[in-house]
Order: sequence, then C-alpha cells, then structure tokens
Amino acid sequence: MQAGNGCGSGSFPATRGYLHRETGQHRRHHLHESVLQRAVRDAAQRAAIPKRVTCHTFRHSFATHLLEDGYDIRTVQTLLGHTDVRTTMIYTHVLNRGPAGVRSPADVVFGSVTTSSAPRGYLDQPRSVATPPLPPPRAITKQSR
Repeated sequence: MQAGNGCGSGSFPATRGYLHRETGQHRRHHLHESVLQRAVRDAAQRAAIPKRVTCHTFRHSFATHLLEDGYDIRTVQTLLGHTDVRTTMIYTHVLNRGPAGVRSPADVVFGSVTTSSAPRGYLDQPRSVATPPLPPPRAITKQSR
C-alpha cells in the first residue's frame, strides 16, 4: 500500500510513450501523482463541491459505504490494510444509525422493513442520490498543464 494522500501513480500509465534506448522497446512511464490530484481537485470545483476533495476522500468514502452496507469491521480493516482495528473503527463514527439501524431476523425474513426504519445500503433499499450533471471534461493539452 502506498503512503501519502491516496493518489499514488502506480496504476495510471502516461499518455505518451518512449523508446527505451538499450532494448528498443516502446514503454510508458506512470503519471505523476500531481496530475491525478489536480484532476480530482478540478472535478470537485466543476461539480461545485464546497468541501475540500482529495484522492484520499475516495478511500474514506469507500470504507464508510462498506460499513453502511453491513460489511464487518474486520473485512474493511483487511481491505484498507490497517494493522489495528482501532484505526478502521474511526469510520464508524459517521454511521450514527441509532435504534432504526437494527434489523431483526423477522424483518429480514418477512420483509417488514420500511424505508424509514431500514439503514441505508441494504439490497432491498436502493440508494437514490441526486447529483447535478457535470460539465464535459476538458482535454488535457500541453498548454493547460
């Protein structure tokens, strides 16, 4: 797992390639992490999101949604690469479901869970998120870098 803010460049190849002098192979470097960071920041600005958004925001969102969807804390711990479960438990503070978040086996079997009493994210309760449409993406050119 790469340290930092979550925008490691290990999986994103650069758009242009180069010819390796010794082997004659065509290769590509990876994008510098600042390119991805800037793209995320620009997308958040175009979407008029008032809060600060970084690549690490996606990591937090992923963990929170897994917990909301009922995955156990140990599974989330493993996926995030945390060595101590207490680090993963930080994500539970945003769930704040209260008594309505508890589902009895009878609710599951007989389907008596109502929209107001069901926690968000169960398969029988689809999420509805209204998001404004994004403007079309800008082409990245040498001049816009």
